[in-house]
Amino acid sequence: MISIISTCSERLSEKEFVDPLVRIAKKFGPVKVTSYKDDIIKADAYIISGTVLADFDYENYVENFSDLKKENVLGICAGYQILMSLFGERLSEKKYIGVAQTDIGKAYFLFSKIVERPTNFTTLVAAEFPFGKIPVYVKHKSHNIFATAFHPEVYNVEIIEDFLRRYAEGRI
Repeated sequence: MISIISTCSERLSEKEFVDPLVRIAKKFGPVKVTSYKDDIIKADAYIISGTVLADFDYENYVENFSDLKKENVLGICAGYQILMSLFGERLSEKKYIGVAQTDIGKAYFLFSKIVERPTNFTTLVAAEFPFGKIPVYVKHKSHNIFATAFHPEVYNVEIIEDFLRRYAEGRI
C-alpha cells in the first residue's frame, strides 16, 4: 500500500496538493490518504505532500514522522522540509515562487525554506536561483528517502512515477 500524507491544514488545499498525487499513485497500487496530524499508518511507500506557502501547521507535528526515518519516502516541498528537519538539516529562510530551470528541465517551486548545503543527503538535481545554486532533489545517503523542494506533480511527474515504480517492483 502507498500512504500519501497530507500536510494541508485546510481540506480545500488538498485539491491542489494531494489529489494529483493520488491520481498518479493509484497506477501503482492501493492508496490511503491521511493527515499529518494522524498516526502514520504502516505502508510500503510514503509520499508526504506539499501545501500552500503560508500553511506551517505541519511544523508542529514533525515528530509524528520520526518512524519514517527508515522507510521508503518521497517528501514534496513541505514534505521535504519535514524530512530535512528529521535528519537535522539546517533550513534557511529563502522564498521562491514560480518556475525555475533545473538540471532536468523546468520545475515549479513554492517554498519559503530550503536547505542550501545538505549533509545527510546526496544531490540528484540542483537549480539556479537569484540567491545561488541549490540542491532541490536529494536522496538520503543511506536510506530510501527522497525529497524535492519543488512540486514534481506539476512538471516532473516522472520523479513520482519512478519512485512508485521502484516500490511496485520491490526495488526499494
